[in-house]
Amino acid sequence: MITKRSMLGLSLCLIMGLCGMSAIGQTQAPDQHITINFEQIGHGNLIGDFYAQHGVSFQTFDDGDGIAWDVLQAGHTFQNPPSGNKAAHLSFGGPQPCGLNARTAPGALIFFNPPVRSVRFLYAACNEASLEAVSATGRVLGRVLGDATDSSYPFRHWRALAFEASDDLIGRIFVSGIALMDDLQFSRSSTSNCPPYALQANFNEYPIHAGRFIWFNSAVRVSGLGARPMRLLLDDATVQFKANGTTYIVPVPKAQITFSPTVSVATTEFDLESNTWITQVPSGISGDVFLAGVTFPVRSPLPAQIPLVTWKGRILTDTPEVTVQWKWAAAVYTQFSTFYPDLGVKPVDDAQASQYQNAHPAGSPENFIGQVTGGALGRGFTDYTGSYRISRPFTPCLLP
Repeated sequence: MITKRSMLGLSLCLIMGLCGMSAIGQTQAPDQHITINFEQIGHGNLIGDFYAQHGVSFQTFDDGDGIAWDVLQAGHTFQNPPSGNKAAHLSFGGPQPCGLNARTAPGALIFFNPPVRSVRFLYAACNEASLEAVSATGRVLGRVLGDATDSSYPFRHWRALAFEASDDLIGRIFVSGIALMDDLQFSRSSTSNCPPYALQANFNEYPIHAGRFIWFNSAVRVSGLGARPMRLLLDDATVQFKANGTTYIVPVPKAQITFSPTVSVATTEFDLESNTWITQVPSGISGDVFLAGVTFPVRSPLPAQIPLVTWKGRILTDTPEVTVQWKWAAAVYTQFSTFYPDLGVKPVDDAQASQYQNAHPAGSPENFIGQVTGGALGRGFTDYTGSYRISRPFTPCLLP
C-alpha cells in the first residue's frame, strides 16, 4: 500500500504542523496514462507494493499451492517479451497453466483507487482469457475475451486485452485465464468538478519501528442536518508523506456515511467487494462520525518527526446546505490487521449510540486497542486514534 505518485497543489502548512484545508485541482488537466512493465520490480513479493504506488491493489484467489504472483525472466517460460526482459507470472484461472509448476486459481480482482477510464495489458496463455470491468458502484461495464496465444510454454506470442469505459469509470477488473502479463496500462481522468481537500500534520517525536502498523483514520462532524436523511461520500483519497528519501502515497478506501431517521444504532462495516467503508448512524446524532481508515504496515523503520504528512480526498453529499468539519489522525500499533472487518471500528464517539459502550473516539479499532503504542500522531496508552488535525467547516460538493 505504498505509493510514489506525485501530488499537486497541497495545502500550505500554517503553524506547528496544524495545516488548513484548501481546495486543489480545480482546473481541468489531461488524462494520466500509466504503464507498468515489471522491469523496476526486483522480486515477486514486491509486486503488490509496486502496483500500490499507482493506486492499484489486488485480491487473488490462489488455492494455496500455486504461485499467485511472481516476476519471471525471459527464457525457459517465455520468449519475445513485449518490453524489457521481465513479465508477471499469474495463476489466474483457466486450466492448468500449460505445464507451469503451479495450480490455477479461479481468477483475481484488480482494484483501481481512484477509478480509471481505460485498462489494457498484454498477456500470454494456453487457454481463453477474459477481462470483466466493473464500476466503483458495482455495475458491470463489460467483458472482453481473448484467445490462447500458445498451446504450451515457453510462450512466444502475446495478445492484448483492453477495455475503455464510455459512461462510467472502472473501479475494478476481474481477470481470469492469464498465465503471463506485461505492460499493464491504464488512464485516469484528472478532471473533476469537485476538487479534493487536503490537511497536513507533522508526526511526533517517536520513531516507528519496522513490523509495526500505522492506523490512519478520519472522522467528520455534520451541522445543519436535523432529522433529514443524508449521504456523505469520500473518494480519490490518499495519504502522502516522505521519509528516508522515499515518497509514500497510501491509497485510502472509499467511504459512505448514511444519516437516517430509521437507524437506531450506529454501525461501521467494510465492504470488501467495493473496497468501501460503510457507516450508518441515526440522523439526530451529534459528535464525530468515523469516515474512513487505512492500515499502513511499516516495512522499514520510519524516523521521528516526519513533516507534512498529508491526507487528501474529495468529500461529497446528496444534501445541500449542510456543513462538514473533517479531521484525520494516525496512531501506531504493535499488532494490527490489513483485513478491515477484523478491526471492530467504533462508528461514533457517542458512548451510547453503538455497540461499543465507551468514551473512545470514533475510528478506534476496538479489537486491537491493547496493542496501541506511541508514534505518528498518537502517544499510546488510551490514544487509540492519535491527535486529530481538523479542517475549517465547509460545504461539501453535491453528488451529481
